[in-house]
Amino acid sequence: MVDLARDTDIAPNKAKSWPSILQDPGVDFLLHPLEIKKTEFPMKRDVCSLGMIDKLGQTIGPGGIICLCGTNLPLTDRFHSIPVAAL
Repeated sequence: MVDLARDTDIAPNKAKSWPSILQDPGVDFLLHPLEIKKTEFPMKRDVCSLGMIDKLGQTIGPGGIICLCGTNLPLTDRFHSIPVAAL
């Protein structure tokens, strides 16, 4: 797993999200963008930062936002909300 950045480097305990990338070595190093957010209701606009991973020029697999939501729901065609309880 590669940790990209946090919302803030000044006060990490107050950061609201943590973007990361999981790399699957078994499938041509397929990248799975994930972000951890402190929200119960993720929205489609929340995955905008995950879409920037397309600029890396590598194969991108499904990803999502790990959050406090109650169920796994699609946000876009590639990204889902992932309940932290499912982990």
